[in-house]
Amino acid sequence: MNGAKSLVHEYKRWMNGAKSLVHEYKRWMNGAKSLVHEYKRWMNGAKSLVHEYKRWMNGAKSLVHEYKRWMNGAKRLIHEYKRWMNGAKSLIHEYQRLVQEINTLSLILQ
Repeated sequence: MNGAKSLVHEYKRWMNGAKSLVHEYKRWMNGAKSLVHEYKRWMNGAKSLVHEYKRWMNGAKSLVHEYKRWMNGAKRLIHEYKRWMNGAKSLIHEYQRLVQEINTLSLILQ
């Protein structure tokens, strides 16, 4: 009888140990599921960050492109301004030359 009681006692201890193992396994699996879930969330966040980075870089490239276009336009305006100024200087020079000729002619005619 003592042997049978001993076996039953050991069986109950073993079953409690097995239950504890199953319980720990379930807890571990829940933890693993949580880790996988967090990993997926993190990966989605990382994908979103990469997407936003690419959008931002495209915007930055567009800004650089527009800046270069604007700078070319500004250079053209400066070039045209210089040409206009040279033309104005030529007109002033020609005007002064004509005034001098008129003055010379008026002195001759006096």
